[in-house]
Amino acid sequence: LPHPNATPGQVLKRLEPELLAIERAKELELLKSLEEAYPKAVFGPEVLERVQEGRVEVWVLPWTLDQGVYACDGFYFAEEAKALSACGRPEAKPLAVVLPELAAGYATKLEFVRGEAEKRLLERGGMAALLRW
Repeated sequence: LPHPNATPGQVLKRLEPELLAIERAKELELLKSLEEAYPKAVFGPEVLERVQEGRVEVWVLPWTLDQGVYACDGFYFAEEAKALSACGRPEAKPLAVVLPELAAGYATKLEFVRGEAEKRLLERGGMAALLRW
């Protein structure tokens, strides 16, 4: 540091690049551990179903959360076709809007990933989960 009496802001400015690199590496490790945890982990639209069954311990989502879901009789579907089979007029909603309700209602921990981990997650269906059982 420039001097022993550096402000917290100066310390953070110096450490931030390292902290971000560590965080991105941990996110990649998380995805790798989920891939190795199969069948105790799932990827893609199936995650939303498992959340609503109360089976998801950790729900991993991309930092840029622009996915949509379909609401039907108090249940949420990742795919419109499944929602249409459950009810005649599903309502499209942004996942970001219903996410707090789902996470709190099913005691699910949320993890958001950025960078390379986000890219890999999007290639695997846009979400992942570590299952409780």
